[in-house]
Amino acid sequence: MLGAPEGYKVISLLAIGPTAEETHADKRPAFGRAALGEVLTHEKLINRPEDVPAEFLAGLALAHADILKVSLDPVYVVRLDAPVLGKTGIVSGGGSGHEPMHVGYVGKGMLDAACPGQVFTSPTPDQIEAATRAVNAGAGVLHIVRTIPATS
Repeated sequence: MLGAPEGYKVISLLAIGPTAEETHADKRPAFGRAALGEVLTHEKLINRPEDVPAEFLAGLALAHADILKVSLDPVYVVRLDAPVLGKTGIVSGGGSGHEPMHVGYVGKGMLDAACPGQVFTSPTPDQIEAATRAVNAGAGVLHIVRTIPATS
């Protein structure tokens, strides 16, 4: 079961800058920004923890239908114009829970596809194979693989 243990709330901490003075100096609004070193807290709005990856991908597909498409079986995100003739495809992936990690980098000049695994879990070989086939235009496909040491 995903989510916080019983009796705990899911809370994330955010520490961002620049200072309010720097923000106003370049005419960007300061709303929602903390001064350097200040910590803001916010609660995540989650319907059901086990539905987070699917709901995130559904929202991503709706918000960015002009640049990407989402496959649900197997799950991967691919740029809308893939495969691009003469281009080496670039595929990456990793566990969900760090959104918009990986899938947030799909688009022109960035990744051609990304494979989001379940929360803190690597994508499956089926996802990687399907994404690879979706971006392969004959010039090969580069897989960007991150390794994260297991924690005990």
